[in-house]
Amino acid sequence: MSSGNIPLNLLQSLLNLLKKGSARNLQLLIERRSNGKSFYTSWIERATYLILDCEQITNQGGVLELSIQCPTLQELDIKLENLCLPLDGHLTSLDYSQQTLSGLLESRINSIIYDRSLIKEFKKFLASLKQSQASVEFLLDSPLSLTAENLEYFSQIESAIPKSNHVRVGGYLRRLQPIAHSGVLSLADNQLIQINFDRRLSQSLENLLHQPAIVEGMAHYMANEKLLRVDAHSIFTVAETEMLLWSQYPKPLSVNFNVQDLYITQTGETGIGAIFGKWPGSETDEEIQAYLEELS
Repeated sequence: MSSGNIPLNLLQSLLNLLKKGSARNLQLLIERRSNGKSFYTSWIERATYLILDCEQITNQGGVLELSIQCPTLQELDIKLENLCLPLDGHLTSLDYSQQTLSGLLESRINSIIYDRSLIKEFKKFLASLKQSQASVEFLLDSPLSLTAENLEYFSQIESAIPKSNHVRVGGYLRRLQPIAHSGVLSLADNQLIQINFDRRLSQSLENLLHQPAIVEGMAHYMANEKLLRVDAHSIFTVAETEMLLWSQYPKPLSVNFNVQDLYITQTGETGIGAIFGKWPGSETDEEIQAYLEELS
């Protein structure tokens, strides 16, 4: 990180990104959401236990280097294969956070998972970089550089995320995790959807496992319009024929667009002028008043 004299608020922002950002990212990978109370809170806390090695802080050529230690996921007492999205135990939470950041910066939005809350977390740090006129480089498996110029790009991704909408989806409930209030819904074409459900539904869902069912709830998306998850408020069994009618991959009702794209300059040949003729015309005020009285 440059320069050699690092502002305290920037250092605080960096450490917050490493700690809170990697925790949000890890929760996102498991639950398809990066905020809210998590069943895995204590495990995520241990997975993002970071140690700043003070002996490895160096200042060379106006560049400040910090060494951060973090445990691998396999060092923690959790069965990674039981998660809805199995994780590689040889990696750390920082590794996964870097994967998400790299994917966003390289526009690989079809192969990574992210949400608006995590994007905001990254933007907070980029705003600190802009204020301090600094840049940062993460030296993990592959170097990753962040600069203030990335802020606008992340803002564009955030604004492109479609609004959530209510959906009704049919499928078979798979890999149910009642304790974690989550599961996977398999559609008729074998596409999988992450389902998070209210804790009040936990006790009744085991009877629905592998049965044709209907899920109703709020669908949340990413900037590429790909489904992130469905927060279910009701799940009930139905006949297979009815399930098949609703077994379609949810899509957003509308996508975000730039309002400026709709703006048309008003001339004599466009807009109102194209409909009524020349605009403004050569009519006098008296003629316009006469036209108005005639219309009334």
